[in-house]
Amino acid sequence: LSAKVTVKLADDGSVEEAWISEGSGNEAYDASCLAAVHAASPLPLIPEPYRDSSGDRIGIMFNAAQLGGP
Repeated sequence: LSAKVTVKLADDGSVEEAWISEGSGNEAYDASCLAAVHAASPLPLIPEPYRDSSGDRIGIMFNAAQLGGP
């Protein structure tokens, strides 16, 4: 499973908005990705090269295969 969450950040790194921009097809997984972003707020300030053209939005990819585990 993989999903992309787009996040709009305030100047202090707090999450103003977050939405699924590329869904996984699994509503529970997508909801957990959104919950993780909100739980991590405030995020560190994002370096310029990683911001989109709006300057205050970033995309975060979640990929269940990269979680590993036992």
